Amino acid sequence: MIAPVAQRGFTLIELLIAMALTVLIGAMSYRFLDTAMAVSEQGEEALQQINELERVWLLLAADLEQASSRSAARPATGVDALAATDYLPQGRPAMLSQSGAGVSLPATLQRPGAMLWFVRAGWSNPLQQQRSELQRVAYRLDDGSLYRDFWPERNQSLTEAAAGSLLLLQDVEALSFRFLPIGSTPVEDAWLSEWPPVIPAGEDSEAATGGDELASRLPAAVEVRLLSAALGEVRRIFLLPGAS
Repeated sequence: MIAPVAQRGFTLIELLIAMALTVLIGAMSYRFLDTAMAVSEQGEEALQQINELERVWLLLAADLEQASSRSAARPATGVDALAATDYLPQGRPAMLSQSGAGVSLPATLQRPGAMLWFVRAGWSNPLQQQRSELQRVAYRLDDGSLYRDFWPERNQSLTEAAAGSLLLLQDVEALSFRFLPIGSTPVEDAWLSEWPPVIPAGEDSEAATGGDELASRLPAAVEVRLLSAALGEVRRIFLLPGAS
């Protein structure tokens, strides 16, 4: 008769070791999974920031490529903050930066953080509304958010409330524009920090801006520098209609 084989179970120490290994493996797996999820979320946020920034560049390109050299219209009634520029050598501006022509753009438009204003042509009208194809646009940075404001051109006051305001990008730490006059060589010293430049009385406006009087109302190119919390500093240069 064959004697039965004695059955031997796990000791308490072996069970404790197995449980400790299981807990350790589980903790390491959770840590790896948590890290992978965090990296994935950061990647999605960065991709969203890139997509939003690309939309900013596309809008700026569409606006600047259609920029009109038509000088800023006088209001149908009364005077506006640009009335003083009627007496400048180059006349009323077609484009105005934050302190261009010696005037404050935020105060002129009564839009906090306004940094660039101009009129663009080619405003599509699929509904065949009775309006001009000209559209006023302004880009402004207000409390870290970049906006594009727009108005239909009706020779209205510059302080009229915007017809629409589009939030383009958030968490913007800094935004700046530079301008290259027509006819200038694109070297560092040729770029201007404001547009239009202030031309002293008696100075030739054509020589000061590098082109004929009509063309010099607009620069040849606009450089945009944007500092984002997520993407760091990025820069784009846009050519305007009179650049060629």
